[in-house]
Amino acid sequence: MITINIDETNVLSMPEKTGLPFLVICAVFLVLLIPHAGADPLTDQNSSLELKYDSDSAAHSLYSLGSGGHAVYFDNPGTITITGMKIFGRMYGTSPENPVHVRILDTGFNTIYSYDTTYGEFPQDNASWVTVPFPPFSRTGDFYACVFTQSGAKDSAGGGVFVGYDTTTKSGHSHIVSVNAKKITDANIGSNKDIPMSNVNWKIRVLYSGQPPSALAAVPQGSPQPAAQQTGIPSSLVPVLAVIVLAIAGIGAFGWYKYRQKPGVPGPRPAVLSPQILSADGHHDVFISYAHGDKPIADAVCAKLEARHIRCWMAPRDVPPGMDFPAAIIRGIEESRVMVLVFSSQSNVSPHVLREITSAVNKGIIVVPFRIEDVIPSKSMEYLISVPHWLDAITPPLEQHLETLVLTVEKILSGNPPRTG
Repeated sequence: MITINIDETNVLSMPEKTGLPFLVICAVFLVLLIPHAGADPLTDQNSSLELKYDSDSAAHSLYSLGSGGHAVYFDNPGTITITGMKIFGRMYGTSPENPVHVRILDTGFNTIYSYDTTYGEFPQDNASWVTVPFPPFSRTGDFYACVFTQSGAKDSAGGGVFVGYDTTTKSGHSHIVSVNAKKITDANIGSNKDIPMSNVNWKIRVLYSGQPPSALAAVPQGSPQPAAQQTGIPSSLVPVLAVIVLAIAGIGAFGWYKYRQKPGVPGPRPAVLSPQILSADGHHDVFISYAHGDKPIADAVCAKLEARHIRCWMAPRDVPPGMDFPAAIIRGIEESRVMVLVFSSQSNVSPHVLREITSAVNKGIIVVPFRIEDVIPSKSMEYLISVPHWLDAITPPLEQHLETLVLTVEKILSGNPPRTG
């Protein structure tokens, strides 16, 4: 925390030292505030709203798609900040670790944003709303909100996800989309395949903040409906707020100038590349192997490595939509140089993890065990991972052990693996 002390001498010299930054900051805030004078914003800019075409009726049905994705086309003539999606549905089957791909696509079916979750995030018994949060991003123009579940047949071992739909409204905005073919592949659905898609509204909604895409004065039939409105700042308060903001801006400019004069103040750290950018070339540094129950730890491992620009492959996040899950796993291992195993009582007995490690060993990929529980490896695990030293993360704090893991991986990737004895 930085404390700024201001005395009369410094204040009198402020125009000489910080006049330009002060004027720039003032101009920016005036530009932002003046357009709002006399206007009544339709929404609180920090509020979370929903775009939807489905009704709030309790009546609904459920449907799974073995191929393709559930897609809702949203008309968006304005600019909004998308913060997440809500999906109504439930899981079936016995493979909760299988992937569910959530996508925002443009009108050419190109990916704007992607996020991967699992079947296990959905309830098994009674369908309900599942919220998938996104890092906020701006969108101007129409888009598709899509859910690819790669569901199997109802009685299949793998299972899938039933996504809800209703027929109480007929917006014509719900579709079945093929992301590989980049086209709409609408077909009748229902138990008897007798319900045309034009009568269906998938229960998939988009969460957003900011100005809604409709003026709300006369919302045309079939337009996405903002879920709530809030009264904005009264125009009479805008001049007062402008004066306060300008005063704060001036003090802030002065404080920043004084802060930057301190010796040894570091410059801004380079931005951490996002996972999508890191893996854009199709190759990765590290494959993260873990059991489904250890996903929070695996996520922490992935975040720590990627914060140091070490590219990671992790299921289900990096499984391409429409690609066979086992084939994606094998390709992810082949394209990685190191495998980090999150070792626990669950991964110790997981046949999926054992197959991943076997594949890595057969391909000559270095396996780094990251032990989070004091568990004796099974015979099969011990046979595959006969390394003198494991990285133990049994005792807190986890952050300390993650740092050791990063240093170990960095040494391996640099061609200078740590000494083992």
